[in-house]
Amino acid sequence: MSTTLTDLQNLPAPNLLQPVDHAAALTERLDRLVARLTAAGIPFDVETLKTDPLGIVEEAGAYRDTLQAQAINDAARQLLVAFATKSNLDHRGAGVSTPRLAGETDDHYRERIANALERPSTAGSAAGYREHAKAADPDVFDVAIVRPGPPRVRVYVLGYAGAPSSATLAAVTAAVSAEDVRPMNDVVEVLAADVVVITVTGTYDLYPGADAGSVKAAGDAGIAAYFTRHFALGHDITVPGVTAAGTVAGVKSFRPLLDGSTQDIVLDGTQAPILGTLVTTVSPIRDV
Repeated sequence: MSTTLTDLQNLPAPNLLQPVDHAAALTERLDRLVARLTAAGIPFDVETLKTDPLGIVEEAGAYRDTLQAQAINDAARQLLVAFATKSNLDHRGAGVSTPRLAGETDDHYRERIANALERPSTAGSAAGYREHAKAADPDVFDVAIVRPGPPRVRVYVLGYAGAPSSATLAAVTAAVSAEDVRPMNDVVEVLAADVVVITVTGTYDLYPGADAGSVKAAGDAGIAAYFTRHFALGHDITVPGVTAAGTVAGVKSFRPLLDGSTQDIVLDGTQAPILGTLVTTVSPIRDV
């Protein structure tokens, strides 16, 4: 089973990360200070006084402690595929014999690293074909594998901007058809995924006092972000999802239509949705 970028982003925070808490660090330092002074027979009960010199020194030390803890956390994150960036991510890839492609983004690369074990020397399985296809060209955003019947294998390719270029399709074809990759009996066909352009229309009903222009802009941005999150093969676009995306602060209700309908747009695994025309209006505000 392939690991997606969303899977990596949803992993729980690793236990090796230290808590970064300035207040807790200061309390710990002051407690140690009071204990040392008390043991030496020196009374000290003004640790909470902001102007006390020893308190000021300990506060500065606590600040350094939090900076150090954050630096350790940042360094630790760079050891993990889910968080590593730039050359640190390159080292993670080197450990699983997966070098970065020219021009490949960190997110595209980290997903290939996470699925390196799905890419044996030969393809054959759906996951194997998928990983060989993604390694063929940095413009490959997503891949779907369909077996209509032996020995045929169809590889559907989605580019970062939608339909892949002919050069990208040629690179994928060469990669999955190579003699040392393709099983002998498979007949592989590489196709562009179907990019489904969806028109969204709708009306914002606002609460009294809301600024129509700023609320409309925020709602439209939310809808665009929703489509960006679901730009992948097999992702549906739902009326409740678009409604929630457009219901930002100040919006009492939002009533969207998808391609002029109140029905969800249901796609198969070879299709990906993209936002086409977005036309929204704001209904008159009634102070009732």
